[in-house]
Amino acid sequence: MKPIIVCSRNAILFGWTADPTAIPLRLEKARWAYYWVNPGGHLGLAETGPQVGSRIGSAGTITLTEVACVIDATAGADVWEAYPVSTS
Repeated sequence: MKPIIVCSRNAILFGWTADPTAIPLRLEKARWAYYWVNPGGHLGLAETGPQVGSRIGSAGTITLTEVACVIDATAGADVWEAYPVSTS
């Protein structure tokens, strides 16, 4: 499984997938970034994960049928996995 950031029409998500090029894209342990603090934007989320003050949802398995881009998130995966659920 590979850790990735997925940018879709209306969401930024982190999760794990067997095939980052597949459409539909099955994302396991998917976490929605409702609001994020990271000076690097989307690529920063992939590189260093969410920072203090970010709002990140709980994990679940989802299937995306529309994907704008996929970013390798290997570098920030540990931070994503450890980041607490915070949506408010």
